[in-house]
Amino acid sequence: MIAARSLRFRWVVIAAYSVLLIIVALLPARLAAHGPDFPDWISHAVAYGLQSGLIYWGLIPVFGWRGAMTGAILGTIVFGAATEVLQFLRPGRSVEFKDLAADAGGAVIVCLAIIVVSRSLSGGER
Repeated sequence: MIAARSLRFRWVVIAAYSVLLIIVALLPARLAAHGPDFPDWISHAVAYGLQSGLIYWGLIPVFGWRGAMTGAILGTIVFGAATEVLQFLRPGRSVEFKDLAADAGGAVIVCLAIIVVSRSLSGGER
């Protein structure tokens, strides 16, 4: 079993990253537009895919890989929906369904990649 201190550390990292995502999501549109020069949906998929990987990392010691994968994907989708609602409430920002779809897609891709890699490293056992 993982030590409580290690588990707390994982959730501090997850919380810090989540706060960072909220801050970036609520930046004025003119500042948010100065990011990398590729489509917005890619940024969403990468950012929320990383969040799902972190949530998976936080949940796996307690719930195992199935519970961690389910919790990470659902948690990331709920968090993405919440940030879209916050953007709706922020003047100068807009809500876009494609952003939420990219958030969910990134979450699923990262969790599936974690499962594939961990299975290959453990010789197919999982």
